[in-house]
Amino acid sequence: TLLHLATESGQTDVVKDLIEAGIDVNEPDEHGARPIHLASMFGFEEVLKILLDNGAIYNCTDKYNNTPLNLAGTENIKELLKSMKKFFLSVKSNDISSVKSFIEKGVSVNAKDNTNASPLHNAAWKGNFEIASILIKNGGNPNSVGKNDYTALHYASKFNNYEIVKLLLENGAIYNSLSTNKKVPLELAEDKNVIELLKLIDSSFENVQSSNSDNVLLVLEKLRGTTTMKAIAKAKNKERKTIINFAIGSNFPKLRQLYRVIFEDCGYKTGKCVTNENNDNALHRQIFLHEKLSQTKGFDNAITLEAEDRIPLILYKQQKHQKALEVCQNILQKRIKIFGSDNKYSIRMQAILARVLHALGESSKAIEIFEDVYKKQLDLLGSDSLEVLSTLTNMARAFNHLKRYEEALGAEETVFKMYLKLYGPNDSRTLIAHGNVGRSLMYVFKTDEAISVFKFVHEELKEALGTFHAETHHVLGNLHAALHMKSHSHEALEGLREVFKIQKNNLGSHHALTLNAEKYLCESLYFEKKFNEVLDILNENAIEQKSLLGDNHPFFHFAQKLINASKYGLRMGGSISFPYLSIYNYFNMTDF
Repeated sequence: TLLHLATESGQTDVVKDLIEAGIDVNEPDEHGARPIHLASMFGFEEVLKILLDNGAIYNCTDKYNNTPLNLAGTENIKELLKSMKKFFLSVKSNDISSVKSFIEKGVSVNAKDNTNASPLHNAAWKGNFEIASILIKNGGNPNSVGKNDYTALHYASKFNNYEIVKLLLENGAIYNSLSTNKKVPLELAEDKNVIELLKLIDSSFENVQSSNSDNVLLVLEKLRGTTTMKAIAKAKNKERKTIINFAIGSNFPKLRQLYRVIFEDCGYKTGKCVTNENNDNALHRQIFLHEKLSQTKGFDNAITLEAEDRIPLILYKQQKHQKALEVCQNILQKRIKIFGSDNKYSIRMQAILARVLHALGESSKAIEIFEDVYKKQLDLLGSDSLEVLSTLTNMARAFNHLKRYEEALGAEETVFKMYLKLYGPNDSRTLIAHGNVGRSLMYVFKTDEAISVFKFVHEELKEALGTFHAETHHVLGNLHAALHMKSHSHEALEGLREVFKIQKNNLGSHHALTLNAEKYLCESLYFEKKFNEVLDILNENAIEQKSLLGDNHPFFHFAQKLINASKYGLRMGGSISFPYLSIYNYFNMTDF
């Protein structure tokens, strides 16, 4: 196949493109060799990892009974494939500690064994809930198909593992996926709770399709505040559509009410999708959704306006700040003309505009808008409103950029306490807010307190979002930065190097979290008088970063200061020495 040809020549990008186009990663050639055999034999480690990440069978055999391990061309590949075997054994034996350890070392959680089963298939079959949860949090695909096209949901349903059924549905499992013998998970279930849940999801989709709005809304209203609601909201049908997306495509007559019930109850409106890092797809989907709602509900409908809010927010997260500014200004001008400047939708867009202005380095303007918005939102919405808390969080970032660190710390502490009250200590939003408090503590040189916060938050985020999530690594980077501020240890510096490398590889050189990792690393390297390394890092990515972010991005003001200071350090023969306080006051403490 084309995938065999791309694999044996080590064409990583072509391999990715072919897999995205839907080519089977496990299709054998006339000798029974699969692409993974070739990647292993020719020593293409990166291609091998891509294949495993997309469901390649790690211990498959060809016609001559060769496995990829038998043909491995390098020691690294041998060790990688041996790790896969140990990882599968850990999953099957419910060895939670070993599973976590393998995942932290980068093992592929979506690989399959020679029974065509993924680790998640095994956990669902055995009823190992914690293992299943760990796998999903670290990228396990709930819709990977195995023997007879069974998904993990087929196995969990067949073996009456209700909690795993619910977990899979909450993470986007296809509730009516068909096996090769035309069985959906519901037909395999015997457990009463599993049957009731799958029937409830099926009837909800049917009611949406038949525009039976009163029935579906009545059922969902009764489920407010239950864990069942999230399973219904996130489950997908065979077309891979959630009930909301299905309702939009079906011209459901009471879409706004359905949207409100599901989104407000599950907390999606408040930003749980912030943890989703696939922003390019998110932008295309959001523009399509807004256009569809404008046509069906009108441009001034509440649900249409809420969908419109997300477009500049996604652009902001993509670091397309100039485009986000233009979109914000256009939307705000239109809303003020229709609703006036003190309407909640106009105020909301002003808050988004302030975020974008701060990202463009205009923090003084941003603070003026934030402070005005905050007063209006408090009057309209109250102190426990998520919009108010979002405004405070973003205001704190602008305070930091203006060296108003104590005000930033006060704002972050207010937000954290309110999230703690609303969502409890283990919710990812609460943990991220707690991490922001740690960052502000570091900025006012309460280093020991900051380290304590970062250590706690990092461990909890590993559970909440997964070890390899960008926010988890971001907090780890903050921890290493604080440790280096305190002790100047080699271990902390190496930790900063590793976090920067991971964020850059996973997110790209222009992502905000990568820029923060680069900033902390370069500041610490400067303190250690490693001026050449500072210059190498900042210059290596500058062209690409400037092309994507523009010359006026705050990162480049920081970078230019550090470049000038490093060149001066080299001219002085490395004899200069600044205490940390001087360094951070000079370079300006802020995140990007």
